[in-house]
Amino acid sequence: MHYKIEIVPRNVPRNITVTVGKKRYSDPKLYIPKKDGKATVEPNKRWYVYFYWRTDPNGVLDRKLQFTKNINRFNTVKERKAVGNALVDAYRLALSRGWHPIEKKTIKKEPSRNTLNTIIKALEYSMKVINTENKSEATVSVYKNRLNIFTQWLTNNNLAGLNPNSLTTEHFYMFLDYLRFEYKKKDGKVLSNTTIDNYRREIGAIFSVLQRQRIIATNPIKGVAKIKSKPIKNKAFTSGDIKKIKDYLLRNDPYLIDFISFIIYPLFRPKEICRLKVSDIDLNSMTIGVETKTGYNRRKVIEKIKPIILKMDLEQKRADVNLFTHKNKPIFWDAKLKTKVDHFGYRFKKVRDALGFSKEYTIYSFRHSAILNLYNNLQKSGLNEREIIYKLMPITKHRSEAGIRNYLRDIKQSIPRDHSDMFTINF
Repeated sequence: MHYKIEIVPRNVPRNITVTVGKKRYSDPKLYIPKKDGKATVEPNKRWYVYFYWRTDPNGVLDRKLQFTKNINRFNTVKERKAVGNALVDAYRLALSRGWHPIEKKTIKKEPSRNTLNTIIKALEYSMKVINTENKSEATVSVYKNRLNIFTQWLTNNNLAGLNPNSLTTEHFYMFLDYLRFEYKKKDGKVLSNTTIDNYRREIGAIFSVLQRQRIIATNPIKGVAKIKSKPIKNKAFTSGDIKKIKDYLLRNDPYLIDFISFIIYPLFRPKEICRLKVSDIDLNSMTIGVETKTGYNRRKVIEKIKPIILKMDLEQKRADVNLFTHKNKPIFWDAKLKTKVDHFGYRFKKVRDALGFSKEYTIYSFRHSAILNLYNNLQKSGLNEREIIYKLMPITKHRSEAGIRNYLRDIKQSIPRDHSDMFTINF
């Protein structure tokens, strides 16, 4: 219905012109097939709701539309009439509210926050929020993997339909017991306490998102105690160890020497090296950009790794090519970051096992070895500890003095000097 108000002078009576447009549809009706004048439910007699539609809004009712909507699945006249009349009312209401029976709308409506009424839906929503928070690919991947195990456990224990606010701390303790006593990795091994505690921390972070978004009132995982564990720490190699490893690599895997050189000299972590692409190298200024824990930053290409970069012939490579790959040369490597890091980790594990090093020695140990080597050489040059710390911070990229002190405390394996001259006991 269209309303048109004509503006006229005050001394003239006001007139309102109402123009009634044509309704595009006839009133929906239920078609009831009959036999001998009575309604029938015989197989070849279809029941349906119908109405006529104007293809041209100003034209005639030229199109008959029919909808069965499973009416004919019912076996009695009474049932079909009840369902059919309900459908008539539904179509009448839909048409009155502007439903267009011919145009198919393809716009997908995002679910309302009010639909997040189960724990599974709420956790899916939480991951959508996390995906908008500019977290690294590796972090999001870990969250997804942890969450998949958790949601599978919820489903298996008939908890997936719980309201998000109904999940308790006790439920999560049950999940941790499952990880500790029942869950097995693909290789059949159980999870370490460190890994189980990582589940606690990372799933707790996902629930924190729900709390921040006011989907849940409290985070049920916040009160779960940290699981005690004694993590295996990477030990630093000695100079003799490093020489022995290099000799072995020269004979068996020389490409790994270049990869490890990027750990030792610029002190990159394996994850950071695996992210490096041609676009990160500026051959004019001889700088290299790297995405670290503290963000993306550029560093000078030091002389120790310049020959490695120059022999890669990067001028001829595309910007999206990876520097280090499973093919032992710069190529485009379409794999997850974890897959890339694991590839080089497994390659070094073969070296470690062949040379008889324990599991405390990993490819990451080279970073500890390098920083310890720098510390010892600066100490030999006569610098005191505070001076050494300030020299190392720009190189190691630690944000605080306390941070690098804690790091050094973990990796230092210094042997105290002979203290015989301090005794006054002669035994």
